[in-house]
Amino acid sequence: MTLLDNLNNIYYEIKMHLVKYAYIYAPIIGVSLGTISFYRKPIDMLFISNAINLSGILAGFLFTSLGIMISLPDNKFTILLKENGYMRIVYKTMAIGIVAFLISMVIGLIRFNSIVMAVFFTIGVSETFLSSYYLYRVSYYSGKSK
Repeated sequence: MTLLDNLNNIYYEIKMHLVKYAYIYAPIIGVSLGTISFYRKPIDMLFISNAINLSGILAGFLFTSLGIMISLPDNKFTILLKENGYMRIVYKTMAIGIVAFLISMVIGLIRFNSIVMAVFFTIGVSETFLSSYYLYRVSYYSGKSK
């Protein structure tokens, strides 16, 4: 094996690791960026009420996306995704987002702690972005598969 082959193998392994655990890395990146922005500007009451509303809307979006993923036709593409564990990653991403938004809503409604609420909201938003990407890719290629 040449050096270029070794570098390609390492790149591929890193890429597969990031795809396999994207539902963990996306919230870490989101919370890190959220922490930086919340550090620069404190959380106010307007953010809390908007976050409660958005949490409910985005949780509904994730529930709908989950229904779409479950109802995809069983063709070669979706069967291959299920066998490779890709669908499990997508389902975990959506489930984490839904749970994070529900926790964010409850914490915001009882006014427990605005920082904890913002962390769960940020986790939910990052999982929503990731779920939207996965939903687009899976549904697009599933439609093209026979």
